[in-house]
Amino acid sequence: AGMERNVAWYRSRWPAGTRILIWTATVHAVRPPLDEDTVASLGTRLSGRWGLRVASVGFSAFGGSHGRGGTTTVLDPAPADSLEALALATTDAEIAVLDAAALRAA
Repeated sequence: AGMERNVAWYRSRWPAGTRILIWTATVHAVRPPLDEDTVASLGTRLSGRWGLRVASVGFSAFGGSHGRGGTTTVLDPAPADSLEALALATTDAEIAVLDAAALRAA
């Protein structure tokens, strides 16, 4: 709810028609809620406020590493039945994009 208020505060101060990009963890951008016991995410709240004018883009990784400041963390490979594996199963590319229909089907 606090993140939604922050977005609304900034939006109210910018010119009409300004596009806003919010870089956040995918779990905050997801909509609708993962289940009925989950607190409404930022994506759910913004969609409720601005409808189809809101889009969410999520990122994930099948494997690899990340880090900063000299510390590197190696990711465990994603399981064979994971969304990441499904996304990459039909391509030889290192990057795959799933649209809303493909995500629903998965």
